[in-house]
Amino acid sequence: MSGKKKGGKSTKHMTEEERVHFYETQLLAEEENRKKKEELLTQFLKDKLAKEEKANEFNKLKLQNQWRAIMREAKQLNYVKILRFYHRHSNGLSIVRMRLSNHCHKI
Repeated sequence: MSGKKKGGKSTKHMTEEERVHFYETQLLAEEENRKKKEELLTQFLKDKLAKEEKANEFNKLKLQNQWRAIMREAKQLNYVKILRFYHRHSNGLSIVRMRLSNHCHKI
């Protein structure tokens, strides 16, 4: 077995200047990778937020439409009740008028 790390570069045979340059390059690469990861994460979160806001808006519109449908139905039922009430009472009044009319004709 060799004393070298797999995939890594040994700094044993480097001069001090080469070693400093090697470590600086490594640090810069790590910093660049960290920034890329941070940018990817930021973009992912922005996209996720936009998607959630879009879904939220869609659900809000859906709820509004359902609410309007319920209110329309309630209004319609209310009108039906009023019409039934009116017809019942107008029929009752018609019967009363007919009885009064018959009664007046008898007199």
